[in-house]
Amino acid sequence: FEADEGRNQYAMNAHLAETFAKALEKEITEAGTEIVDRNLAGKLKDELKLAEVRGSGNYNGPEVANYVVRGKLSSAEPTTTFHEATNVKNKDGKYYYTPAYYEHVGKVGGIVNIYELPSLRLINTFTVEGTASAQDQANWRNWYANREFDSGGKLLRDATFAAIKLENHQLKNIFAPKGYVVERRTDGDKSIFKVLMGSGQGVKTGDKVVIYTLRNKHNRLTEKDEIDELPVAIAKVSDQVTDTFSWVAP
Repeated sequence: FEADEGRNQYAMNAHLAETFAKALEKEITEAGTEIVDRNLAGKLKDELKLAEVRGSGNYNGPEVANYVVRGKLSSAEPTTTFHEATNVKNKDGKYYYTPAYYEHVGKVGGIVNIYELPSLRLINTFTVEGTASAQDQANWRNWYANREFDSGGKLLRDATFAAIKLENHQLKNIFAPKGYVVERRTDGDKSIFKVLMGSGQGVKTGDKVVIYTLRNKHNRLTEKDEIDELPVAIAKVSDQVTDTFSWVAP
């Protein structure tokens, strides 16, 4: 969904809510996860707003997705700094002249929340920060041109994409492919597990994987059963990898 801009005028002028969503979509898609058209999830958006207010919720509409990703902008501000011209003499007696220039910087900060469906349980949250900058020579034409340019928010939009890019590992960890453990072999204290994930899902020798166990629990607020994923071990993919399965060892 589009991010919450709050009442930040810079964010609203630069349309950062849409930019934040596009930046998330780009990174999630590159991680190999399918994106659902936001226009198909109208009821889900309403239910999510209620869940954010109440601290819990439950979605009973059409099964359109497994997760909801929603961002919230905490800061967005462009700044301009004037740098005076310099004429520096080096040790050889030569002078190096740098003309005066304006430095424009856009800074953006925010939070990404990820909810599980249909419980609308918040399963992960992380902060993002990004910057983008540009320079131009100091004259009145460039000054006014860039002030007008910056009011459109290009630097802020670039900073938003940079912020999400810096934290794309968070998204890749959450939306990494999953497979079932179907077999376990032991040799003394050592164990190796057969997992239904192979090279067809992008698995390769040396990759790290997290082994989870599933636990059923009853939600007293919704009076419904939910399934929790609890990590139990970190393993590494061995050299035994096929198209459809692999062997991993803790």
